[in-house]
Amino acid sequence: MAKICLVLSSMEEIPLIKQIKNPDLIELRLDLLHISAEEIPELMKISNHWMISIREKLIDNPNAEKLILNSLSQHPNYLDIDENCLKKALIKNILPNLSPTIKRIYSYHNFEFTPEIAFLEQKIENLFHSGADIVKIACLGTKKEDICTIKKLNEKFPKLIAFLMGENFIQTRYEALLKGEKISYACVHERYKIAQGQPTYQKMKDYLELNTNKHE
Repeated sequence: MAKICLVLSSMEEIPLIKQIKNPDLIELRLDLLHISAEEIPELMKISNHWMISIREKLIDNPNAEKLILNSLSQHPNYLDIDENCLKKALIKNILPNLSPTIKRIYSYHNFEFTPEIAFLEQKIENLFHSGADIVKIACLGTKKEDICTIKKLNEKFPKLIAFLMGENFIQTRYEALLKGEKISYACVHERYKIAQGQPTYQKMKDYLELNTNKHE
C-alpha cells in the first residue's frame, strides 16, 4: 500500500498537519525542528504513524541522545538513519536495543549528482547487509539518464525508496509511490518545502488517486 510521508521540519506546520485526516505517515526531522526532548511525547500524539529521521546535524546536538530515545519510546513505525550516521557511537549504542517492530531505513543522499547504477546497486546491497529493512536512495538529478537509473533500481529492489531531487525530476517522487517500498515524501505546504522538487501533500494525494487503479 502506498504511503505519503509528510515531512515535519517546523513547529509552524503542526496546525496544517492536524487538518489532514489520518495522514499515512509523518517524518519527524529532529535535525530541523526546534523542540525539546520533553515535548516530543505530546507532539507525537497527533498521529499513530511516524518515521524518525536521523541526520548528521542531529548527532552534533548535545541533546541528540535524549531526543532520539524519547522519539523511539513513542513506538514509531520507522527509523531512518543516514548512512553517515551508522558508525557514530551514539547510533551504535542505540541500534542493539531498537524494538523489532520499528523498521530500519538506511539512507544514502547525494546532493550533487546521481552516481552510476553499478555504484548505487552496490550501495543498496551494502546497506541491506548492514541491517536495513528498507533502503532509501535520494540523489540530485542532473540529466535524463538519471530517471532511467532510478526506475531500474525501483524495479530491481522491492524494499527500496528511490527518487531524484530537483524541480525537473519531480515525477520520480510521484512514481516512488507505485514502485519499491511505495513511500514518498511531501510537504504540507509549499512554503515548508525542504528539498528541491518536493511536492505538496495535496498534489501527491491527487496523483495517487489518479494512478492507483492503473497499478492494481
